[in-house]
Amino acid sequence: MRTAIEIGTRIHYTGDVANNPGEGRVTGVVPCDWYGFKITVTLDDGRVCRGLTPSSFGPYRPGNCTDRFQVMPSDVAPTMAGGAA
Repeated sequence: MRTAIEIGTRIHYTGDVANNPGEGRVTGVVPCDWYGFKITVTLDDGRVCRGLTPSSFGPYRPGNCTDRFQVMPSDVAPTMAGGAA
């Protein structure tokens, strides 16, 4: 499943050993010759995650940390759900 990543997309951050999970929004998307895009996410608690690549994102799956940044359900692109891109 592919997801739309654009400014304003609601994101769930799964966290890791040193960082608490949280939620936020995509606040920046800039072109990148190597990865296609570099993405910035600002979490609701003020933390900023910069330089993320599209491969860091996936669909929202509670309890699954495969994708560190998960697109919240209301922001999953309905026209691409279940299809390959």
